Amino acid sequence: MDGVNFTLVAKQDNFEKAKDGKFTLNIATPVAQAKYLKIIALPLDKIPAGNAGAGSPAWLFMDEVMVN
Repeated sequence: MDGVNFTLVAKQDNFEKAKDGKFTLNIATPVAQAKYLKIIALPLDKIPAGNAGAGSPAWLFMDEVMVN
């Protein structure tokens, strides 16, 4: 546990779009003891057609991370 080398314990690639553009993601992981948590979240390249700002570069905002 050095904050540099991490072990992958979960990965999520497919997401369902929420009506308001927000969603809650729950990922079940095996029991692990950790001092650090590294989250890699990548935005879409461009906003998909049918959404406000379609074709423009997408942004990604993360508000809260809860770990139980």
